[in-house]
Amino acid sequence: MSQTFEDILQYAKHFLVSETKEQHVVLLCTAFYSIGRKPDNDICLLSDTVSRHHAQLVRIQSNAKEQYQLIDGNSDGERSRNGVRVNGQPVTCKLLKNQDRLSFGGVMNFTYLNGADILDFLTDITPERIHNHRLLLHYQLFLSNQDATSIMMGAS
Repeated sequence: MSQTFEDILQYAKHFLVSETKEQHVVLLCTAFYSIGRKPDNDICLLSDTVSRHHAQLVRIQSNAKEQYQLIDGNSDGERSRNGVRVNGQPVTCKLLKNQDRLSFGGVMNFTYLNGADILDFLTDITPERIHNHRLLLHYQLFLSNQDATSIMMGAS
């Protein structure tokens, strides 16, 4: 049974959209995501400029509103070598807003979206380019800046 993107919007309200030729969408549904080059990350970005454990996304609940906070570095507090930028500005910790542009290591770029306007933002989304939280629990998402249009799924 296949779900439409509108069906997915019933339980996912936060998204990362890759800024590649073919957009890929990561549905943010869990409270924590690790981002980095090593395969043990929830979102694995294959680039020499991305640290092994580059950043974290943490869901924050404030005033009955859910948001994600981007933190540069790993869970031990060690910052990434090439940094994290939000809207072109280097950050160590940032509460994300709708349509913020994120950059990891200066080469891996995403747009953060919260809300139903994602349907207006996406140009030509297909089901194989939607990666939901269930998939991320069992598989790693690999994006390569050498071949930004290729996606490989590998077991965790």
